[in-house]
Amino acid sequence: MKFAHPEISGVFEINKPYVNTLVIENQQLFSELLCDIYMGTRGLDSKSVLSVHDTPVPIEKYAEMISSFVDLNINRKPLLNKIIARMEQISVDAEHYLRTASLLAELESVVEEWAFDIPCDIIASKVHVSAILKAIGIELRDHYNGSSVLGEKLLDYMELVREFDQDKLFILVGLRSYIDDTTTAQFLQTALLHEYRILLIDSREHLRLPMEKRLTVDVDLCEF
Repeated sequence: MKFAHPEISGVFEINKPYVNTLVIENQQLFSELLCDIYMGTRGLDSKSVLSVHDTPVPIEKYAEMISSFVDLNINRKPLLNKIIARMEQISVDAEHYLRTASLLAELESVVEEWAFDIPCDIIASKVHVSAILKAIGIELRDHYNGSSVLGEKLLDYMELVREFDQDKLFILVGLRSYIDDTTTAQFLQTALLHEYRILLIDSREHLRLPMEKRLTVDVDLCEF
C-alpha cells in the first residue's frame, strides 16, 4: 500500500518494517492536507491517492483518519454495522437456527398479544434478527480510561476493524501530543508486530524513534 499527495514529493510506502511519519510545519499545507484526506474518507473528491499493488483504491474504503483522541469513539457506525451483520450470520447457522426461530416466533406472538385490545389490525413486518440487533443498541464496551491506555485502545480498535472489515490505513493526526515518547514507541512496536498500517501526521517535530521513517515539510515548504 502507498499514500501520496501532489503537494508532497515523497511517496509513503505503508507495508514496510517501519512507521511513516509526516511532519508539516507549514500551517496552510497542514490544514489543506487534512481537509483533503477527510474529504477522501467521506467518498468525496480528493487529491490524495491511496494505492494497493500500485492500483488506486477508494480512500473511504481503505483508510480511516483519526484526529480526536480526547474522546476517541470506537463505536463507529460502519464497524458496528459489520459486527451486527456477523451476529446475524451466526444467528442462523446450524448451531443457533432453532433457538433464533423460536425467539422470533415468541416475539411475534407477544406483539400480537399486546395488540389484541387495540381497535385495529396490525402486523409485525420487521420481526427479524437485524432489526432486533439494531433496536437493542449493540455497542462495544468502552472500558478504557485516560491517556495511559490510549495506545491500547487504538490497537484494539485496529484489530476489530481488521476482524470485521479489512486491513486499513490508519492516519493518526497529532497522536504524539497525547502520549509520551516511551508509550509511543511501545505502541508503534506493537503495531508493527501485528502489521497494522499506520501513517502519523503531526504539525511539529517530536523525538525521532528507531522505528520511524520521517518526512518533514518546513514552513518554507522544503522537504527533508
